[in-house]
Amino acid sequence: MKKIFIICISIIMIIVSFPSCLESGLHDVETYSETKVTAINFEYRWMVQENPNDPWAGEKLQVKTLTAKTTFTDGKIECEITVPAASGTFTAEQRDKVSLQSLIAYMTISPGASVRPNGSAPTLGKLGDFSQSNMSYNVVAADGINKQDWVLVITAFNK
Repeated sequence: MKKIFIICISIIMIIVSFPSCLESGLHDVETYSETKVTAINFEYRWMVQENPNDPWAGEKLQVKTLTAKTTFTDGKIECEITVPAASGTFTAEQRDKVSLQSLIAYMTISPGASVRPNGSAPTLGKLGDFSQSNMSYNVVAADGINKQDWVLVITAFNK
Protein backbone atom coordinates (compact mmCIF):
# COMPACT_ATOMS: atom_id res chain seq x y z
CA MET A 1 0.00 0.00 0.00
CA LYS A 2 2.87 2.32 0.87
CA LYS A 3 4.47 1.59 -2.53
CA ILE A 4 1.27 2.54 -4.38
CA PHE A 5 1.06 5.79 -2.40
CA ILE A 6 4.70 6.66 -3.25
CA ILE A 7 4.16 5.85 -6.95
CA CYS A 8 1.01 8.02 -7.08
CA ILE A 9 2.77 10.95 -5.39
CA SER A 10 5.73 10.56 -7.79
CA ILE A 11 3.44 10.61 -10.84
CA ILE A 12 1.61 13.70 -9.58
CA MET A 13 4.92 15.48 -8.98
CA ILE A 14 6.15 14.61 -12.48
CA ILE A 15 2.93 15.89 -14.07
CA VAL A 16 3.06 19.15 -12.10
CA SER A 17 6.78 19.77 -12.69
CA PHE A 18 6.76 19.24 -16.47
CA PRO A 19 4.24 21.59 -18.07
CA SER A 20 3.31 21.11 -21.69
CA CYS A 21 5.70 22.58 -24.22
CA LEU A 22 2.68 23.44 -26.38
CA GLU A 23 1.67 26.42 -24.27
CA SER A 24 4.02 28.98 -25.80
CA GLY A 25 6.29 29.59 -28.76
CA LEU A 26 3.91 28.05 -31.27
CA HIS A 27 3.90 29.38 -34.80
CA ASP A 28 0.68 29.92 -36.70
CA VAL A 29 0.02 27.15 -39.19
CA GLU A 30 -0.41 28.37 -42.74
CA THR A 31 -4.02 28.31 -43.89
CA TYR A 32 -4.31 27.39 -47.54
CA SER A 33 -6.59 29.42 -49.77
CA GLU A 34 -6.45 27.25 -52.90
CA THR A 35 -9.51 25.55 -54.37
CA LYS A 36 -7.82 23.36 -56.98
CA VAL A 37 -8.87 19.94 -58.18
CA THR A 38 -5.79 18.08 -59.39
CA ALA A 39 -7.18 14.60 -60.07
CA ILE A 40 -10.38 12.62 -60.31
CA ASN A 41 -10.52 8.83 -60.24
CA PHE A 42 -13.30 6.35 -60.92
CA GLU A 43 -13.78 2.85 -59.56
CA TYR A 44 -16.17 -0.03 -60.12
CA ARG A 45 -16.82 -2.20 -57.04
CA TRP A 46 -18.48 -5.58 -56.67
CA MET A 47 -18.62 -8.50 -54.25
CA VAL A 48 -17.39 -12.07 -54.82
CA GLN A 49 -17.84 -15.18 -52.71
CA GLU A 50 -14.67 -15.73 -50.62
CA ASN A 51 -14.84 -19.48 -51.07
CA PRO A 52 -17.30 -20.69 -53.72
CA ASN A 53 -17.19 -24.23 -52.25
CA ASP A 54 -18.28 -23.07 -48.78
CA PRO A 55 -21.92 -21.90 -48.56
CA TRP A 56 -21.15 -20.26 -45.18
CA ALA A 57 -18.21 -18.22 -46.44
CA GLY A 58 -18.65 -14.47 -46.66
CA GLU A 59 -18.18 -12.11 -49.54
CA LYS A 60 -15.14 -10.05 -50.39
CA LEU A 61 -15.09 -6.58 -51.92
CA GLN A 62 -13.39 -6.26 -55.30
CA VAL A 63 -12.30 -2.93 -56.79
CA LYS A 64 -11.36 -2.14 -60.38
CA THR A 65 -9.89 1.30 -61.06
CA LEU A 66 -10.94 2.74 -64.41
CA THR A 67 -8.61 4.80 -66.57
CA ALA A 68 -9.56 8.47 -66.72
CA LYS A 69 -7.90 10.90 -69.14
CA THR A 70 -8.66 14.23 -67.54
CA THR A 71 -8.21 17.91 -68.35
CA PHE A 72 -8.77 20.77 -65.91
CA THR A 73 -9.55 24.24 -67.29
CA ASP A 74 -11.32 27.26 -65.79
CA GLY A 75 -13.43 25.34 -63.27
CA LYS A 76 -14.22 22.55 -65.71
CA ILE A 77 -13.16 18.91 -65.42
CA GLU A 78 -13.41 16.89 -68.63
CA CYS A 79 -12.97 13.12 -68.36
CA GLU A 80 -12.68 10.33 -70.86
CA ILE A 81 -13.25 7.09 -68.93
CA THR A 82 -12.02 3.71 -70.17
CA VAL A 83 -13.02 0.37 -68.66
CA PRO A 84 -10.04 -2.03 -68.54
CA ALA A 85 -10.11 -5.50 -70.09
CA ALA A 86 -11.46 -8.44 -68.10
CA SER A 87 -8.90 -10.25 -65.94
CA GLY A 88 -8.88 -12.28 -62.73
CA THR A 89 -12.05 -11.74 -60.70
CA PHE A 90 -12.98 -8.88 -63.06
CA THR A 91 -14.67 -11.26 -65.47
CA ALA A 92 -16.27 -10.38 -68.79
CA GLU A 93 -19.65 -10.72 -67.03
CA GLN A 94 -18.60 -8.14 -64.39
CA ARG A 95 -17.10 -5.89 -67.08
CA ASP A 96 -20.44 -5.88 -68.92
CA LYS A 97 -22.12 -4.53 -65.74
CA VAL A 98 -19.88 -1.44 -65.59
CA SER A 99 -21.78 1.71 -66.53
CA LEU A 100 -21.73 5.42 -65.72
CA GLN A 101 -24.68 4.75 -63.41
CA SER A 102 -22.66 2.40 -61.16
CA LEU A 103 -19.35 4.13 -60.42
CA ILE A 104 -17.60 5.57 -57.40
CA ALA A 105 -15.47 8.68 -57.86
CA TYR A 106 -13.01 10.54 -55.68
CA MET A 107 -11.02 13.74 -56.18
CA THR A 108 -7.63 15.02 -55.17
CA ILE A 109 -8.04 18.64 -54.05
CA SER A 110 -5.96 21.40 -52.44
CA PRO A 111 -4.56 20.69 -48.94
CA GLY A 112 -7.15 21.22 -46.20
CA ALA A 113 -9.94 21.95 -48.69
CA SER A 114 -13.31 20.21 -48.72
CA VAL A 115 -15.60 19.26 -51.60
CA ARG A 116 -19.38 18.86 -51.74
CA PRO A 117 -21.72 18.05 -54.62
CA ASN A 118 -24.01 20.77 -55.95
CA GLY A 119 -27.63 19.88 -56.66
CA SER A 120 -28.12 16.29 -57.81
CA ALA A 121 -24.46 15.58 -58.56
CA PRO A 122 -23.35 12.21 -57.15
CA THR A 123 -21.64 12.23 -53.76
CA LEU A 124 -17.95 11.44 -54.06
CA GLY A 125 -16.84 8.20 -52.40
CA LYS A 126 -20.29 6.62 -52.77
CA LEU A 127 -21.96 4.71 -55.57
CA GLY A 128 -23.37 7.27 -57.98
CA ASP A 129 -24.84 8.00 -61.39
CA PHE A 130 -22.24 9.86 -63.43
CA SER A 131 -24.34 9.85 -66.60
CA GLN A 132 -25.93 13.17 -65.60
CA SER A 133 -25.29 16.23 -67.73
CA ASN A 134 -25.20 18.83 -64.94
CA MET A 135 -22.69 17.63 -62.35
CA SER A 136 -20.81 20.24 -60.35
CA TYR A 137 -18.89 20.28 -57.11
CA ASN A 138 -18.10 23.11 -54.71
CA VAL A 139 -14.53 23.17 -53.36
CA VAL A 140 -14.03 25.25 -50.21
CA ALA A 141 -10.44 26.18 -49.36
CA ALA A 142 -8.93 25.44 -45.95
CA ASP A 143 -9.31 29.12 -45.04
CA GLY A 144 -13.11 28.74 -45.35
CA ILE A 145 -13.29 31.91 -47.44
CA ASN A 146 -12.29 30.96 -50.98
CA LYS A 147 -14.74 28.78 -52.89
CA GLN A 148 -14.95 27.51 -56.44
CA ASP A 149 -17.47 25.44 -58.36
CA TRP A 150 -16.07 22.75 -60.65
CA VAL A 151 -18.24 21.34 -63.45
CA LEU A 152 -17.64 17.65 -64.25
CA VAL A 153 -18.20 16.57 -67.85
CA ILE A 154 -17.78 12.96 -68.97
CA THR A 155 -16.73 13.35 -72.61
CA ALA A 156 -16.51 9.61 -73.39
CA PHE A 157 -17.13 6.24 -71.75
CA ASN A 158 -15.16 3.50 -73.53
CA LYS A 159 -15.75 -0.20 -72.96
